[in-house]
Amino acid sequence: MSMANNHYTILVVDDVEEIAELVARVLKTAGYQTLIANDAKTALGFMEQQLIDLAVVDINMPLINGIHLLRQMRQRAETERIPVIMLTALSDSDTTLECLRSGACGYITKPFNMKGLLGQVDHCIARPA
Repeated sequence: MSMANNHYTILVVDDVEEIAELVARVLKTAGYQTLIANDAKTALGFMEQQLIDLAVVDINMPLINGIHLLRQMRQRAETERIPVIMLTALSDSDTTLECLRSGACGYITKPFNMKGLLGQVDHCIARPA
């Protein structure tokens, strides 16, 4: 990975701290700056306070799930253009389609592999908003 990645900040949103830390570690190893939020409300707060280049969001979270967070992001001027990759244990086509229709840039199922995650991150960051 290019050291130019350190110019990008990626927000990892997952209520399971160990998974959030694992994803963040993979991204940091590739040179990205990372932030971790363990719920949707915290994630939205980060997005309002600083520039986020991409979000990796778990679907199954308490209170506000990842798909609802994605929809909220698409309705707000300050977050509508942030690319989002959904991360989930759900692999059914209905869930995948719902995520993509709601504005997700990518979709990764758990357990994930590093190359697949980084490939989708690179693709979504390079894609014009």
